[in-house]
Amino acid sequence: MRIQAIFEIVPGSRLCINYQYFLTAMVYGLLSKSAPDFTKRLHDLGFWRHQEKPFKLFCFSPLRGGPGTTHVESGNLVFEADRLSWEFDSPVPAVTTLMAESLSSCSSLRVWQVELRVIQVKSLPLPDFSGGRARFVCLSPLVASVYDPQLRHRYLEPTEERFWEVISENLSRKWEAYHGTLPPSAIRLIPDRDYLAVKKTSKLISFRSDCVRGYLVPFAAEAHPDLLAFGHQCGFGSRNSQGFGMVRAVSER
Repeated sequence: MRIQAIFEIVPGSRLCINYQYFLTAMVYGLLSKSAPDFTKRLHDLGFWRHQEKPFKLFCFSPLRGGPGTTHVESGNLVFEADRLSWEFDSPVPAVTTLMAESLSSCSSLRVWQVELRVIQVKSLPLPDFSGGRARFVCLSPLVASVYDPQLRHRYLEPTEERFWEVISENLSRKWEAYHGTLPPSAIRLIPDRDYLAVKKTSKLISFRSDCVRGYLVPFAAEAHPDLLAFGHQCGFGSRNSQGFGMVRAVSER
């Protein structure tokens, strides 16, 4: 169950451009309102592991005001809209239920210096994945990396085939961690290469002391319907619980 919240803000509100850390703190703050012990363990250890790697199994979008409503000024995002939308999703029903309850009980939230007044919280239906194929657009950047002995992380680019292989492998590990079984099928990811050829998709985002390289690129996916739904709910690629890899299914046309 994907949750969408609509917030009211003062037009002209400013938010530091690298604000994903503050959104992550907001997520844990909301979840801890109803379940502090559960949230602490989720934050510190995660509940689902694959070969000792923990997964949090949730994702969320940036704050969005709509096309043309945001510009950058002196290192800050300036919102000209009076309303922002935000989405949160997880394949774990308890997590989305906690988020919905916490948002519904709030009158306002604060992200950095911006006050968000909660005016609507609703659930969004799961798209129909029964055909075994879907086309996705990224609400937040996709991240794929491999170990590098010098850099620690080497961030891959979506023009590399390994980028899509790493994202596929990551989704399979998340499925095994949550379900305790192998995925019901392999998943094939097909990037929109025409889009890649003409658009600048790279995003470098500072997250505390780390700099994360991600990409906003549309892609198609072919897999068992349950695996497509799972990726839609928990996010594709890595660092989902830090605000990366959330997608939306769109029409093939």
